[in-house]
Amino acid sequence: MMPESPGRRKQYGRRLRTVRDASLKLLGSLPPVEWQRVAMHSESGAASVGRSLDIYAEHGHEHADGVRR
Repeated sequence: MMPESPGRRKQYGRRLRTVRDASLKLLGSLPPVEWQRVAMHSESGAASVGRSLDIYAEHGHEHADGVRR
């Protein structure tokens, strides 16, 4: 469910930015060998950390587009 008022949209945007910043910090701390690890994604199957990041980035853009509407 998307926030309705402009104030709630700003709040949602700030929260999303906080989560993205924390994710960037975590991902930036990974050694190269960890980027090669593979896990099973529920929708797209086997995915490395790099591929999972691509999926996450696309997903974040979808949310940002919804906030801008």
